[in-house]
Amino acid sequence: MAMANANTGAFGLEDVPDLPEAPTEQPKYNRDYHRLFVKFMSWLHKRTYTKAARFQPSALAGIQPHHVADYLKWRAYGTTDVDFKDLEQNPTCRSSTLEQDKKAISFYMPIKGATWNGTSGNPTKSDPVNEVVKEVKKAETQHRGKKSCATRDLTETEYPKVVHELYGKGSFESTILARCIGPRIFGRTTMP
Repeated sequence: MAMANANTGAFGLEDVPDLPEAPTEQPKYNRDYHRLFVKFMSWLHKRTYTKAARFQPSALAGIQPHHVADYLKWRAYGTTDVDFKDLEQNPTCRSSTLEQDKKAISFYMPIKGATWNGTSGNPTKSDPVNEVVKEVKKAETQHRGKKSCATRDLTETEYPKVVHELYGKGSFESTILARCIGPRIFGRTTMP
């Protein structure tokens, strides 16, 4: 793929808004969303912005749905050229990651509440963007791509077994751990 020249933006697209330097003021800021948004803007402009970068809403008005969709494809598949019918292409991130990126980008959009109508609105609320998230969810249900890292708490029947197992180890650390965590969970003062 040819490198984009200085006048075209990411991937040679002429309609990417040019930002010569990161603006210094911004009315909206959210610590959790900001680092994800800076990653998006760095990808879009093919330059590295620091976490202190702030972007004026007027500079964000040129962001189109295909910019956001391409970014989400890049996050999920490592490329913007994705054929969703090709079952050999597996996403490398979960749909929840893409949804969080989408929320972060949406937070900073000048027109946040309106869906994309073809010329204005929030580009994260458009069909191309939603299609990428939908396809990654579909891949998850087909057991393709990144596995879930979600964990669950132990049930009331599992937990005493774990504590009993820790006591059975006989090591000082296991005994202390069992004595400290067992009573807090079940409200007991003594353990078996």
